[in-house]
Amino acid sequence: MKTNHCNKGVLYIALLLLIHAKIPAQESPTNYAQLVDTRIGSEGNGLSSGYTYIGASYPFGMIQFTPSFFSPQKGIVVNQMSGSGCAHMGNFPVLPIIGSLTESPKNMDDYPRYISVKESSAGCLSLQMKDGVICNITTSQRSGIAQFVFPASSQEGTILIGSGVSSTELSSAFIKITSPSTCEGYAEGGDFCGYKTDYRIFFVAEFNCQAKEYGTWKGGNLKKGREQIGGAKSGGYFSFDTKSRQTIEYKIAISYVSIANAKENLRRDNDNRNYQQVLVDTRKEWNKQLSKIEIHSDQKDKLTQFYTHWYHTLIHPNLFSDINGEYIGADFAVHKTQPGKECYTTFSGWDTYRTQCQLLAMFYPKETSDMMQSAVDFAEQAGGYADGLPLI
Repeated sequence: MKTNHCNKGVLYIALLLLIHAKIPAQESPTNYAQLVDTRIGSEGNGLSSGYTYIGASYPFGMIQFTPSFFSPQKGIVVNQMSGSGCAHMGNFPVLPIIGSLTESPKNMDDYPRYISVKESSAGCLSLQMKDGVICNITTSQRSGIAQFVFPASSQEGTILIGSGVSSTELSSAFIKITSPSTCEGYAEGGDFCGYKTDYRIFFVAEFNCQAKEYGTWKGGNLKKGREQIGGAKSGGYFSFDTKSRQTIEYKIAISYVSIANAKENLRRDNDNRNYQQVLVDTRKEWNKQLSKIEIHSDQKDKLTQFYTHWYHTLIHPNLFSDINGEYIGADFAVHKTQPGKECYTTFSGWDTYRTQCQLLAMFYPKETSDMMQSAVDFAEQAGGYADGLPLI
């Protein structure tokens, strides 16, 4: 009788991981978040690429704050799946540009993408834009925050928010500028690999200072001072005096239920923190989670490779329920989780359930239990089980 040494090895590794998982994590000086390089798997096109996004995430968080793999020229979006080979999501792109806005951005396709990545670690992305603006990005559990640093030589800076813009075509959208520093809205539609995905997503956003000018656009029409607009290829803009204030902070939260829930997600999740405070807290959380597996090597490249793969394991599935427990079910009705439970989505990125699920169950039994219940609830609400495609 032949012995399957490969299976023995897998069982041995699994046993070691289980033993380690039961030992309380010790304080470690290792900065695990800095060992992660989110650019791994993001280069190339077609099947030569891993289709991974480079932006900021929180462990199993609701927001993926990143340049879309499929439309990086549009700026920083709020949702993106890692490893999916078809254009999808990419809602509410935000893009800083030097100067005032003189013509409509339309679908935001004509802007240059970022020219370099300054940092790409767990929970943090820093980009150099072609016109010299620096975009620093991080997230918390249900909201994102960006820091836009304009060059000292700039006199004015404008920040675009594409409410009716995404990586695929939208059927409906709306934005309302509620003050010189805040706005809200929603988008609906999109597709994935040729399948229509009629989800609706809501957002609220705010700046840390008031704009000197704002307006909206739709198609080729741009109008200063207009406070609301609807439809595809639309959005809003805020222009700031960057001579006196070079750094502008931007916060955004989303909900798949309502604008009111998005507001509550932002208020309670961000908790009035600024960019640096959120970054410190998010790095601390990533260090805590990544340190659950501790390896040692004299080869930094090997450590980066391992912890980046471990990181990628922890960015999906994603929170789908709002901070008050509400979420949209597969029947498009509003449901509410039981106290202490969460609803998750993004199952699964091309058969990752074959291995990822078991690994997460070792280290995250509570979260994995909620994930499995979410999949069962989705099937019951939809009247059947999905095969291979994400649940959103």
